[in-house]
Amino acid sequence: MKRDFKKNYNLVEENSSFLKWKLLFSKHIKTNFFNKSKFFVEYEKMDENILLNIFLKSVSKKLLKITNSKQNL
Repeated sequence: MKRDFKKNYNLVEENSSFLKWKLLFSKHIKTNFFNKSKFFVEYEKMDENILLNIFLKSVSKKLLKITNSKQNL
């Protein structure tokens, strides 16, 4: 199970308000010719749906159902 605890990254292309990682110049010119306040960028976004997060969420939901202590809630 430990080897599945890696982070997953997805490549994202979007029209953003700020420059994040890599400017896609040709797409930037096409989409933002009149709107100079945006940048068409490409960056990697970490995926939160990894096995560890799914496991922790399910365990905490089950523990919430069985606890009686207000402090634990």
